[in-house]
Amino acid sequence: MGTCTVSCAPRNPRNDQTERSGSRAGSNYAVKPSHRTLSGIEERAKRVNATTSNVPAREMSWRLTREWKALDEVKRYLDMQRGFCHASCREAAIMASWELAENVVKYGLTGPDGIAGKVTIALWPHKTVIRTENTAQWAGGSHEVISTIMRLSSSTSVRELYLQRLQQLVIGEGLAHTRLGLLRVAYEGGFRLSYRHDAPRLEVAAERTCDP
Repeated sequence: MGTCTVSCAPRNPRNDQTERSGSRAGSNYAVKPSHRTLSGIEERAKRVNATTSNVPAREMSWRLTREWKALDEVKRYLDMQRGFCHASCREAAIMASWELAENVVKYGLTGPDGIAGKVTIALWPHKTVIRTENTAQWAGGSHEVISTIMRLSSSTSVRELYLQRLQQLVIGEGLAHTRLGLLRVAYEGGFRLSYRHDAPRLEVAAERTCDP
């Protein structure tokens, strides 16, 4: 005698009738959910999970060289992400990625393969994270970046720090290294900056919430 599985359980005619006519007035039986209803619930659940997940919905990395070609690719990539970022968020992300990547190309130590570092863009619904990694040409370069990020994190007015630095540049202070890029990312772009320093490697991350 064969083994009966769930799929071969005897059918109940009453159950069959319920599925066919349960939606009639006066019926006490629940209507079986339609495939369309389940699909809608699943899609909403996917969107919620994508928003709260630690794993980005989309992520792309570029190796940075002194030829600057990767920055054009970054801009084209962000221009296409209309499903994740509205226009002003994309513009801010393009500016921030250029500023952060420019720091890597200018001040990163170039390896034998010509690579100065890497930029990664991670996208969630309503959130963008830009991350750069490189080895600084000199220890003081890393310390300048870290010092600026720490001042931004502890400041009650990012705007004041930004305007203060502009004023210093106007009167000719610190023209060798303007250090304006990180301030632009924080003030103009609305990004929150953080860093990780495992000498000689330096990682800088910029995160921004992009409301619909």
